[in-house]
Amino acid sequence: MAETSKVYSYASAIAQATLSKRFNVQVYGEENIPLEGPCIIAPNHIKLVDPYILLGWVTRRQLSFLNRYDHKATPSLELLEQIRMLGNRAVGGVMIDRTEPGSKITKLAQYLAQPPKRDEAFISLKKKLAEGQAVCIFPQGERNLVQKNLKSGITYLALDKEIGPIPTIPVGLSYSEKLTNRIIVQVNIGEPFLAIGDAGMKEDRQELLSFLADSIFSLARD
Repeated sequence: MAETSKVYSYASAIAQATLSKRFNVQVYGEENIPLEGPCIIAPNHIKLVDPYILLGWVTRRQLSFLNRYDHKATPSLELLEQIRMLGNRAVGGVMIDRTEPGSKITKLAQYLAQPPKRDEAFISLKKKLAEGQAVCIFPQGERNLVQKNLKSGITYLALDKEIGPIPTIPVGLSYSEKLTNRIIVQVNIGEPFLAIGDAGMKEDRQELLSFLADSIFSLARD
């Protein structure tokens, strides 16, 4: 395993110890993740626990997760979002404000730390890639079992000319109920590929998203 921070290692161990009571996680193809250098990990998103499954069991190197932040309508839920943001930042992740326009937000929110907006979040991700880190983005943007219409944000990183071609690694997650007290989770990690094209060209972005969607969902079905 590549070098990771102590906080990340502790968080990984806690995630595995906690979730192993309910999930039997099987990881295949972890050797496809390079031990060093920038890369983008791109999994499908089915359940709330997906990031914690990856945190606990994909241990080849530290991953910087992009997680969404949704402002809440009650103080207690807003505080839980704050705790989640602090935890994500502690393990080197980045939050992005994905609050729906017109959502009811508690007054408490204005006094708390604010999650970065889209552009600010992607500047942070770009910096991490330039530093040689591994960034994990769920390109569906939200939990969805079958949605193949991926969000375009990931393409602006994979096709960025300033930081060079970034290896992108599709990951397929699948959950299956068995006649036991644990759910089997299969994590299939595909081979890295270098995206070709220009982030400023819509056709290149769409071609990359189509290829990535096919790769991810093919792995999720294996």
